[in-house]
Amino acid sequence: MSGVLNLVSVGPGFADLIIPRAIAALQESDVIVAYDLYLRWIEPYLAGKEIHTPPLTQERARALLAIEKARGGAKVALISSGDIGIYAMAALAYEEMREDDTFEVNLIPGVTSANACASLLGSPLSHDFATLSLSDLLCPWEWIENRARHIAQADLACVLYNVQSAGRQEGVYRVLSLMLESKAPHTLCGVVKNAYRPGQEVAIYRLDELMSLKFDMLTTIVIGNR
Repeated sequence: MSGVLNLVSVGPGFADLIIPRAIAALQESDVIVAYDLYLRWIEPYLAGKEIHTPPLTQERARALLAIEKARGGAKVALISSGDIGIYAMAALAYEEMREDDTFEVNLIPGVTSANACASLLGSPLSHDFATLSLSDLLCPWEWIENRARHIAQADLACVLYNVQSAGRQEGVYRVLSLMLESKAPHTLCGVVKNAYRPGQEVAIYRLDELMSLKFDMLTTIVIGNR
């Protein structure tokens, strides 16, 4: 029996932001592979499923487990918050697949942090914009700085993902300083924490005011333009 690997996006948090196609994929899957936080959002669809929850830092292990189950003939849902194809699990899953894999693969899109946070701020992304992850786990920090510099020089609105972690405290301030080299200090910016989750916080600041703030990995920054 040929397996199925569903790469399922479950959006920012609230259940009513999970698209119907993702719900259908969850319902038809026998096996769920997810970070345990995401199980709260999809709890109505878990009854009778085989559930695996490798911890947050073991993304590759999650992808490999899901692929192994699909190779064995199971219908598997590999879960990511937001959109699984944007700074998430889809790339790892595709990297670990083999040319001789015969199982069916479906990628189901979702509401990512950029448009979730933008919806809480008004319409900051209504023209050209960029997204930039500040995590240097998969690329050198020099690349991130170079991209930030060019985004600022082009005066694009920008959404910053993976803003600040316990082990990566200073990078966001370096990126903000690069933005200030080309963008006006009074540029309006949105700071959104826990978008569409319990504890949601939304605030507006000037770009130069961000330099004195503390952030975390649950925070997204939207930097405006002219």
